[in-house]
Amino acid sequence: MVAVQNAERVIEAAATKGLKLLIDELRSRGIDVSCIAIVGAPERNLAAIGSPHIRAHAAEGVLFRHVLQVAAEANDLRSAIHSERGIEAASAASLGVSSDDVRARLAELGRELGSPWRADEKAAAMAAWIGLAGGRDAAE
Repeated sequence: MVAVQNAERVIEAAATKGLKLLIDELRSRGIDVSCIAIVGAPERNLAAIGSPHIRAHAAEGVLFRHVLQVAAEANDLRSAIHSERGIEAASAASLGVSSDDVRARLAELGRELGSPWRADEKAAAMAAWIGLAGGRDAAE
């Protein structure tokens, strides 16, 4: 357990430094960073996952979300975690539009940006919209 905690601290420090470098780079280009939106599977009881392989992947997801939250806080940014499930409804509610409107905006954005435009990119775009609208997902 101590080795895991030590590794976690090292990863948190690396994420904090990496996020600061990214923020500085974006700000040097005139892009203001106001929040960090993190999309992932909902929290779950890792001990209840029977397969060690699946449990390890789930633990990686928990660690990923945690270190990004720590990095955001260390860089004086608000953060919000969004579940992959329900992100479309959450973005529609935050934007004050229908889910059909969200899908239409995503399709238009996908055409403009080109490939890849998979579910991960769409979820990230929706989480960013929620953050820019000042909203927070109930899964936080």
